[in-house]
Amino acid sequence: GIDLYSGPYQNETGSDGIGDTPYVIDENNQDNYPLMNPWTPIPRIEATIDIRSQTLNLVSKGKWIVVYIELPEPFNVSYIDVSTVMLSEAIPVDVRTPMEFGDYDNDTIPDLMLKFNRTLVIEHILGHAHSRNVTLVLSGSLHGFVTFEGVDTITVSVLIGDVNCDGKVDISDVVQALASYGSKEDEP
Repeated sequence: GIDLYSGPYQNETGSDGIGDTPYVIDENNQDNYPLMNPWTPIPRIEATIDIRSQTLNLVSKGKWIVVYIELPEPFNVSYIDVSTVMLSEAIPVDVRTPMEFGDYDNDTIPDLMLKFNRTLVIEHILGHAHSRNVTLVLSGSLHGFVTFEGVDTITVSVLIGDVNCDGKVDISDVVQALASYGSKEDEP
């Protein structure tokens, strides 16, 4: 058939991949809007996601949640369309922050570092989480028609001073706080 029209009723000028000539299946059935080519699902690749840090105290201060993304070969994180990246299908990348390429885990696979608004992440967790271990899903697409998805689980606490988010404030929290003294927010 032909494909000269588009729109919900195929009455607007322009090709859209839906045929304009009905396809007769048998004497009792007809497809009025046949596809011009066979349908194929959008390919999805599994990404490796690392949310830093693996513990999140909901009452501590901070601006961002930092996420590192790795893609399997032959894909490269430079192909990621950052405007499509979402955390748990609700939180977009904070585009006011710089994104950085590197090899943050020293495994020779390039990483992309993105930041998400910490307040929005906490609001999402409070509205959806029912345990101390929260799984967050990161998804997006590459420039083209390939999508990616990855998951990471973090531990959450609401206790002031519970640095390691184990549900109690003790000497191990002091040790962990001392170990990170002088570090900057974006550092692991």
